[in-house]
Amino acid sequence: MPAMELWLDVLIQWIHCWRMPVFFLLAGFFAALIVNKKGSRYFAIDRLIRLAPCLVIFSSLVNLLDGHYSGKLEYTWFLYYLLIISLSFSILYRPNLVRTKFIFK
Repeated sequence: MPAMELWLDVLIQWIHCWRMPVFFLLAGFFAALIVNKKGSRYFAIDRLIRLAPCLVIFSSLVNLLDGHYSGKLEYTWFLYYLLIISLSFSILYRPNLVRTKFIFK
């Protein structure tokens, strides 16, 4: 495979620096909207239903396609952290303590 040109390498590294932080920032913003609208219990159950099966299925699939099952998260690490952060957020977030109601009306 030929070496990547310098300008393309710089562009890819620049995008790589901020893509996941922006993803988590947007996920947090929309999580606050859902919790304020439907409640923490709904949010926690919804995240478990959406994230946990994807994490188990795709991390297992990646491990099996590698030829050995090691139980590592590999490329699905962000689902693991998103699940932990989402569940922690649903337990710890109290909308009455945070003065953000004017944003969500």
